Parts: sequence; C-alpha cells; structure tokens
Amino acid sequence: MPTIDPKNLSAQLAHRARGNPPSSQPYSAISNCFPGLEFDFRNIWKNLFEGLELHEAGEGNHVVLDVIPGSPAAVAGVAVFDHLVEVDGRAPILRQVLPSGPSGDEPAELANALTHIVTKAGTAVLCVFEKESGARVTATLTIRPIFEGVALAEPLAEPGALTQSLCSPWQADYRECSCFYWAASRPDFVNYQPGPGPAKGHDWMQTNRDPGAPYQPDLEGGFSPTHIKYDDLYKEWEKHLRFVIGGKDEA
Repeated sequence: MPTIDPKNLSAQLAHRARGNPPSSQPYSAISNCFPGLEFDFRNIWKNLFEGLELHEAGEGNHVVLDVIPGSPAAVAGVAVFDHLVEVDGRAPILRQVLPSGPSGDEPAELANALTHIVTKAGTAVLCVFEKESGARVTATLTIRPIFEGVALAEPLAEPGALTQSLCSPWQADYRECSCFYWAASRPDFVNYQPGPGPAKGHDWMQTNRDPGAPYQPDLEGGFSPTHIKYDDLYKEWEKHLRFVIGGKDEA
C-alpha cells in the first residue's frame, strides 16, 4: 500500500510523529501565547526581519533591540532604541473597534501587526524607523520565512527561543491572569448554582469554596485576603488547585 505523503503544510503540521505525546500537537495548547504555558510565539516575530531584532511585545511602537553590523538595516542608519513605525506602507498598530466606534490607535503585538507581510517571505519590504529625536530613516529589509519544511526556521527561532520568556515559576502568571484569560485551562467561576436572581457560585481562586459559601471577588493584582496567595501556589499548588469536573470543584 502506498504511503500518504501530504504536500500541504497544514497536513504535515497536524501529523503526530510516533513516540510524541498528544500534548506535542498545536490543538492541545491552551489557545494562549501571551505568554502561554507551552510556548511564547512572540519570540518568532521579533526576528522576522533579517539584520535586526525587535522587542517582541511591541511596546513603544516596536523598539529595535539589536542591529547586525553591515546589514541593510545598519547601513541605512537603523540603531538600537529606534522605533519601527511603518512596514510595507502600513503602520504596525492596532485599531480597536468598540460599540461606540473606532478607538485610538494602540501599539499592537507583532503577531497582529505584521501578519500582512508573512506571505512575502524571502522578499524585501520598505520599513520606516523613528529615532528619539523624531528623525526617520528608511531601510529595505528582507522578510525571513517562518518554516523550513515543517520545522520553524532556526534563524527565526533558535533552540529554546519559544520557552525563554515563559513565566518562571508558572504559578505567578497563573495566579495573576484572570477574567477568563486562561479560559481553556483555568476556570474563573465554578460551582454554579441555578436559581432566581444573580448566578451563585465561587471564584476558583477564593479559599472557601464550600457549598453555601458566598462568592468573593478577587482584588486586582492578586492580593485579596479571601483568595489563594502566590506563596500558596508556589508551595502547595496541587493542594489548592482542585480538579473542576462538569463545572464543579472537586475536593
């Protein structure tokens, strides 16, 4: 019987090699990469242009962190701390659209701001950088391909790059991020009780989640006295993070 040899990249990426656990597949991820528990995809985008490295989060309009001497960026006058303000005719910003209408422009992460040029891998695009003085320089930079076959291109993400910015320990971000930010793996509201009036239940991070205990809102920053503390998770996370089955907190 002939073997199946998929030609499209999506089919190859979906293949689970013999010996790899299910958790090695993208579909098993928690749908979160900022920073995420498995990998931080931002570390790919920061190296998308040959000759320079950008700040991965896009704060401050995508600050330049490093420029390779002799590269087209260096020859054009791009320097560390310059800001990327335009790529291929578009500003790397995100405009939020609210019910009241479009909001002001806000810096976007590179994963959102540069998606329009990914299909131009191997070609050069015009990039505009702004210096602290307000002066601008223009450089024609080549876009790196994201994949080499079905593997991430090593110039884009060296070994260890995808995990180097994850929270350490992971409990810190796990405790701090709420409001359904971790919705795929970390519940916010458990022990729902039907009935008239507002929904009854518990914040999963409150210490008293016994039947009949009132709902306690979490304070911003994770410092509520009625909730699990950071130290609790660092030392005894397996005790405090009980399984949730069918929306119910299991002791």
